[in-house]
Amino acid sequence: MAVPFDSQRAYLEERREEYGWAIRSGLDMIAGTDPQTILPGAKSIVVVIEPYFREAFLSDSAGRVREEIVAALEESG
Repeated sequence: MAVPFDSQRAYLEERREEYGWAIRSGLDMIAGTDPQTILPGAKSIVVVIEPYFREAFLSDSAGRVREEIVAALEESG
């Protein structure tokens, strides 16, 4: 069985106030950290990420990792 993403659940729980918009729109991000709530019996997960707000990445905010992410996004179009 696909196991829950406990670290992501903790991250979201610590920042619950930042995700109020998601809760108000009906998106239960915390429930989504446990694959069994979305698809009971799931054995694996494929994660696809699409940036929805590129301006959120300030040029001096996150160092080398940020630069690698931005470069990969720019290459993908």
